Amino acid sequence: MTTIPQRFTVGSRADLLALIPYLIGYRPDEALLVMACCGGVITQSSCISRALCEEPGSLAPIIESMRAANPGAEFIVVGYGPPEWADAVVMAAREQLRPGEMLSCLVVAGDQFWDIGAGDVPALSPGHAFAPDTSPVVAQAIASGLSAHASRDEIVAMVAGPGALGAEEADAWDRACECLGWEPGRQQVFVEQCLDEAIEKGRRLDTERLRRLCVLVSGRANHHVMVRTSLGRGDPAAYEQLWADAVAVAPDPWAPAVLGLLGVAAWRRGGGALLSEVIARLEAIDPASGLLLILGGLRTRRPPAASDAA
Repeated sequence: MTTIPQRFTVGSRADLLALIPYLIGYRPDEALLVMACCGGVITQSSCISRALCEEPGSLAPIIESMRAANPGAEFIVVGYGPPEWADAVVMAAREQLRPGEMLSCLVVAGDQFWDIGAGDVPALSPGHAFAPDTSPVVAQAIASGLSAHASRDEIVAMVAGPGALGAEEADAWDRACECLGWEPGRQQVFVEQCLDEAIEKGRRLDTERLRRLCVLVSGRANHHVMVRTSLGRGDPAAYEQLWADAVAVAPDPWAPAVLGLLGVAAWRRGGGALLSEVIARLEAIDPASGLLLILGGLRTRRPPAASDAA
């Protein structure tokens, strides 16, 4: 599920559909998107794969959990994919809504959409054309720092890590671990220098420094860095980039800490899809990690940016 930190002025159904990939972080395909809207603001969304949609009884608990997290919410339901399938799954979701909860029901196929709530029937009527790339709300989203991956698979790849290490890589990690023998003051200075370089100056760290950073934030530096990632000054996108770079090089033994930091950075920026994939990998490599409780709790909380904007 995704929490939505920014506010945008949406003047039409076409604007909303153009904005959605930036709100959830990727372009949906053959999926059902359910969004909770409170006081004119989208507060939470859940994008449900076709496979999950087709499991009996799968939609009701998802919608109920969103209802519980967003009291008084109205819902926007969007089906993506072949019009016949998308129409059917939208109607199935609509059946789970209570009277007065439905704000909008849409079906999207390519560059066309049908407004089901307004009486459009995909099998009987042509869709409404829309051009997402020319929507002014997309320019607003990009200017605010949001981005949209081409697919969910791209997000999965971001958290996958390097896989099995070769001999040279293993030796490089052994050398990186030598920083554990540094004096605490030297460790702290190194971590701060890395953060300043990446966050304040917007520069990406080389692999050697990323390895050492992974090692150090897995130890006593973790709490300080976690607090700074969640609440510190600087562009949230820069934190996300830093920890995504770290996750990309970190083998399983050193991955949990930087995955946790990436999850926090993703939450802060409103990247619920990335947060979900972080949790999935963390569950796979360290199912007993206490970070899972922290990251799981973030799923239903609004980021600081959202609280400030509300």
